[in-house]
Amino acid sequence: MDINELENNFQKCHKDFFNKVYRQWYIYNYLFSSKENVEILNSYENKIIMTLFQNSVSDAIILGIQRLFDKDKRNLSFNYFNKRLPKKEEKDFEQRVEKINIMFRAYQEYRHKELGHNAPKYDGNILIDEDIEIIIKEIIEIFNDYIEIFNFNENEKLCFDGGIIFGHKDGEVIVKDFIEDINSLTKKSHICKS
Repeated sequence: MDINELENNFQKCHKDFFNKVYRQWYIYNYLFSSKENVEILNSYENKIIMTLFQNSVSDAIILGIQRLFDKDKRNLSFNYFNKRLPKKEEKDFEQRVEKINIMFRAYQEYRHKELGHNAPKYDGNILIDEDIEIIIKEIIEIFNDYIEIFNFNENEKLCFDGGIIFGHKDGEVIVKDFIEDINSLTKKSHICKS
């Protein structure tokens, strides 16, 4: 495989992670991580929409991370990129991926038994927790190291500081904007039904 194809595949995987995990986590974190924001959200009269949103985003993040652990060497995953590393780097990256995999085990079980299948003896509903932040940070570090080792475009590196999606908007403003957007959508759906 030539380096251009490898870089194109990396960009596709990287973009997928950014859209399906990082951006979703960023929004989720802003909305649900502070006591003040949760109080604002709990004051919203339509709790069903909030619950659906929270569960959907949590599930999307879990599925997005799970894709990176795909063992099939043809799919864009840690395994795919690790197999293309110089031999001296491959073992180190495999150990780093295994460390993330261990942290992610409870989420993998939920994904396998609840999201992917309908296991009769599994009664679990998982929402992402603060440990997901550590997992995402570790994944970003691996991606950024791939960029250096494979000599990909340095502009693709992700930073974990935040600010890239909402600027430096205050969390309370984001929550209120979110509720206004939900209210607007609810009103539009009532108009369409009429």
